[in-house]
Parts: sequence; structure tokens; C-alpha cells
Amino acid sequence: MKNKISIKMALFFSAIIVVCFAVMYTVNSYVAPRYYHWQMENKISAMMADISEKPKALRTEKWLQEQKEQQQVVIVRVPIVEEDNDAFNERVSFELTRNRVALNRFWITDDTLEKLKGNPETIQKEYNQDKQKASFLVQLKVLDNQLYVVGVSTVHFSETSAVMNRFNGVTLLLTLLVIISLVFIAARKMVQPLIELKEVTGKIAEFDFVKMTHITTDEIGDLSQNINRMSTNLQLYQQQLVAHNTQLKQLIADLTHELKTPIALIGAYSAGIKDGLDDGTYLTVIQEQNNRLNDIVNRMLKLSQLEQREIKREAVSINKLWSETVNESTPALNLTQHQLQTIGLEKETVIFAEAEVLRLLFDNIVSNSLKYASSKIITATWSQTTTEVTLVLSNETTLSEDFPINKLWDAFYTHEPSRNEALSGTGLGLAIVAAISEAHGYRTKIAIVDGHFSFILHLPIKA
Repeated sequence: MKNKISIKMALFFSAIIVVCFAVMYTVNSYVAPRYYHWQMENKISAMMADISEKPKALRTEKWLQEQKEQQQVVIVRVPIVEEDNDAFNERVSFELTRNRVALNRFWITDDTLEKLKGNPETIQKEYNQDKQKASFLVQLKVLDNQLYVVGVSTVHFSETSAVMNRFNGVTLLLTLLVIISLVFIAARKMVQPLIELKEVTGKIAEFDFVKMTHITTDEIGDLSQNINRMSTNLQLYQQQLVAHNTQLKQLIADLTHELKTPIALIGAYSAGIKDGLDDGTYLTVIQEQNNRLNDIVNRMLKLSQLEQREIKREAVSINKLWSETVNESTPALNLTQHQLQTIGLEKETVIFAEAEVLRLLFDNIVSNSLKYASSKIITATWSQTTTEVTLVLSNETTLSEDFPINKLWDAFYTHEPSRNEALSGTGLGLAIVAAISEAHGYRTKIAIVDGHFSFILHLPIKA
């Protein structure tokens, strides 16, 4: 992986350098000479325009000399007189020589001179000086019977560009070697976290939730941190999934155990009735066991519905719901000769909740308090803050403080492995309480302190 990326990066940057050199070579060979010639043309054209616009009286030798120095051009002025063409060209060549322009070829033909006399336009010519590897670019114009020659020497730029291209070619090769070396070194450092990423993600795919140890401060470092969070979350999710699967297996085992006894009793007593062994109580036992089965099924359905249904909250009076719960529990309290005392609920208390669900929750915690009470008094203490309402349901118990109290939240759990009938119920009450609390955001706790079994419920006032 490291070598592949290093090679790709080296080739990529090398290709960029080669393309840049190719562009530079094209510009130097074709564009630069034309641009240079165009600039020289503009230079002498501007100078000739200034001369043309200048009044004759102001076109003095001093002014022309100043323009030559400022614009870095050659300016020659030759009067036109009646003479042959050779003499005229000798005078022009002499003036050029005085301006340090030595030409082996310079000639103005009679036709050119006639055109200049009869036409106010400018004529441009270029005199190639092969031996000097240069040319003399000039513009000619006749003003007030005088020939003005404005020129500039130009080098053969193609040869210069060829030299530069050869130099750049050598520079390119050296640059490529340096770039390839640096890219391989940089790629080796950059790729190291990617190699670790590959190894870590491979282990995570095999459920080995390791984490990245090499965290950089760039985007790869951000990716490493995200992978570490992913590894942690996947590990937690797997643990929760394993725990849920374990609970599901335990639930199935407990449900099977709970259903086995009533089914067996119904079958046995039905057979007894068929064989004529009924002493008058068999139908009663069958009916009791049938009711028990029905109770288990109904509670299981209720537990399933609580975990799946949509929550619909409204303003609920705690005073009214608790009073209804106490009234509905009175028969059970009378049967076991228990008393339920309420403290701290004198004024009206309203929260946002589901009345039906909250009533079910109250019913289950009261019935479970009865289940583990060893005294006849059960105390319900209410308190309130600005954010929540708290209920503490407390009674004396024979359970010791080292009793694994959190197991009471599990479905079908009783502290007797044999499911002693003296404890009555299906073992689903607190499982339903836990399901309600988790779905609605309530905080619950059960504790055994100083011989008292306490159930603590925190209800938020607002949803």
C-alpha cells in the first residue's frame, strides 16, 4: 500500500513538472519571440507618433536627443534634397553610424522614398543582420521634407529561447529527481497512519475492537478519531446485544418455567376428572391455573406494548391518580391486613405524562411493596422540587442488605429459585415498571437500608 501511494504521488507531481516545462518550452519558442517583436513595434510606433504630433518648431535636436535617451531608441533626421539614391542612402547610413548603429545592410529604394513623400503614413521595415545575430527594426516617415528614421535593434530571440530551453531541460531532470525523492519520503510519513487504519479496520471487521494509536492533526487524524469512536460504539453495541440475547434466553427459560406448572396442573386435573377422581375441587384448581396463565399472557402483552407504543403525554393530576391507585389496592391491602400511609401530597401536583401508563406504574410498585413487606405499615412519601416529583415507597422487610436487589427488575425473577407461591405474582411487575421508566425518561431505584425495602421514583414535571 505504501509503495503504491508513494509511486502514484511521485508520478503525479513529476507529470505536473513535465507539463509545466512543456508549456514553458512552447511559450519560449513560439510566443515569446512574437511578443518581444510586438513590444519593439509598439515602442517605435509610439515614438514616431510623438514626433508626428510635435510641431515643427519644437522638433529640435535637443528634444530628439532627450527622446532617444528616455525611450531607448534610435532617431535619425535627414533632409531630402535633389540627389541620386546612393548619395541619399550614404547620408542616412552616416547618421545611423553617428548613433552607433553599424549595419552591413541598409537601403531605402527610390520607390520607398517616393511613397513616403506622397503618403503621410509610416512605412515599417526590418533589416536582418545575420552576422551580428540581430535585426534593425525601423519606421520611416517624411515630415516637412525631412526623413525621420526611428529604429531599435532586436536580437534573434529564437536562439536565446533555445539556450533557455536546454538549460530548463537540465533543470527539469534535476528537479524531478529531487521531487521524486522528497515525495517518497513525504508519502512514507503520510501513508503510515493509513496503514494503521487498514489494520485497525480489518481487526474491527473481525470483531476485535482495537483503536488507533497514531493520531495526527490533519483530516487523517479526524478519520482516526472517528474510527476510534466507531470501535467504541460497536463494542458497546455488541456487549448490549449479547446482554439482550442473554436476557432473551433467560426470559424464554423463565416463561417456559412459569407456563409449565399451570399447564401440567390443568392436564393432571383434567385427566382426574376424566377418570372420575374429582373430589369437587378439580374444576376450581383448573380455573385458578387458567387464570394464572391468562394473567401471565396479559402481562407479557402489556410489557411488549409498552416497549413499542407511541408516547402521548398530557397534564395529569398526581393526587387523583394516586388516590385511585390506593382505592384499587384497598382489597389487596385488606386481604393482607396492610395499611398504606401517604405523606406530603396535600397540595395539587400536576405533571405531563400518560395517565394510563402512570396508573399501571403505581399499581405495580404498590403490589411489589406488599410482596416484600414484613410489617403492616407501608409509607408513601411524596416530595417536589421545581423540576420533578419524587415518591419513596418504604416498608420493613426480611430481605438482607446483601440481597442482589437489582435482579428484581428481571422478568419472572423472585428471590426463591423454586418460585414459592407465598410470594405470589408472575414476577413481571418490576419488569413492567422498568420498561415504563425507560420509555418515559423516569428515574427509578430500589434499595434495602436498615431493614427497610424502598422503591424510589423520580417523575419530571415537564416532558
